[in-house]
Amino acid sequence: MLSAHRHPVLDFSPGGAGKYTFIDFARMQLQSDPCFHFARQVITRLRSIAEDHGSVDVEEFQRRASAGMLALNWHPHELFYGITIVGDDELDCGAVALADGSRTIVRLARNRHPELRVVNVTAQSEVLSERRESEPAVEAAPRAKRHGADARK
Repeated sequence: MLSAHRHPVLDFSPGGAGKYTFIDFARMQLQSDPCFHFARQVITRLRSIAEDHGSVDVEEFQRRASAGMLALNWHPHELFYGITIVGDDELDCGAVALADGSRTIVRLARNRHPELRVVNVTAQSEVLSERRESEPAVEAAPRAKRHGADARK
């Protein structure tokens, strides 16, 4: 079991590696433990079966970000991503807060929370390719742009 001493934990695993399986398993095992909190991700796209996030339009996302309702937010391509705030009260009392994030925000997250721990679930490239083949082209295109290749591979 993790030591519960004010540790934000950011999972920045690649799509298809199993991070949602990891997060869902952790949530199921720790749901009754008050020392663990799971921050919700907010994204400007429709919610998918595999990914549990809040779906908002760009206007609502920007309103929440401006109002300080997001602990972290980023805009790596045409979509906006944010992590809801887990209260400082919970963190100050020794809670562990787990959030789904992106490698693009690790430095920002670490600057805000030097005690940050990171998790990177990995999978063999063949497994990632296979899992991404079922990803709709509209979602694969931004990844391809960022990585300079067919994102489903």
